[in-house]
Amino acid sequence: MSSRARRGAAWIRAGALAAALALAAGCGGAAATAGGVRPGATALWIVNRIDAPCELVGVMMAVGAETVRLMPAPPRSVEPVLIADLLLAPGEHVVAARVSARCASGGAEPETIVVGTQQVLRLERPAVITADLASRAGAGAGERWLTVRLSARGGVLLPEAGVADREQVCADVRATRKALCRAEADLALATGRKDIVWALCVRDQLGELRAAVDLYDAVQARVDEEAKTLAAARVDALEGRVKRCASGAFPDGKPPLMVRAP
Repeated sequence: MSSRARRGAAWIRAGALAAALALAAGCGGAAATAGGVRPGATALWIVNRIDAPCELVGVMMAVGAETVRLMPAPPRSVEPVLIADLLLAPGEHVVAARVSARCASGGAEPETIVVGTQQVLRLERPAVITADLASRAGAGAGERWLTVRLSARGGVLLPEAGVADREQVCADVRATRKALCRAEADLALATGRKDIVWALCVRDQLGELRAAVDLYDAVQARVDEEAKTLAAARVDALEGRVKRCASGAFPDGKPPLMVRAP
């Protein structure tokens, strides 16, 4: 088990002990205890909004090599529940969540539904990662669907392939970095649609845009307004090039001569 993760046997709700529940953690997993989140640690939270006739049975969350498995699962609550804190290095980490629920279907045996999701977290400082679990009625009679939505404060979750609403995806990203998030959302959407030319066009702009956004972020602490204006203009210009990729109007006026698979 990793020494960077902390084990425990208590749930924390909004910073207070909510209930003592059993925890089965995988290697590297850790549950937060009543002492709260350690300084410098990234916190994992879940919100269980799964309604009857379904009942949450188990939850697995993983960040990189750190895994937390919860069985039994926490009870339904609209308030987030703190389940673990992890000491993570800056950089990119794969965040995954998988949940299972048992749903009454009118038959003799309840139906077990398993659903999961994963995204890449770009971490610059300790963050708060939340998995929001919910259920809703399906199209058929008695059909139930489960959903898992990840969000992060203090880090950037790169959009899943196929996500179309770039503004919703980037809603929690700080203003100075929204342009980069929107470009990455476009790349994810183009990749999900297997639009190789669009994906390649966006990808070709990302390096310059990332450097420009980093500069724009850095100059915010300065009193030099001219430097801020120039940095913002550079970001706007590069984001404009990314937007033109979606319409087929390539930044240099012509499509790339060689198409590479995204």
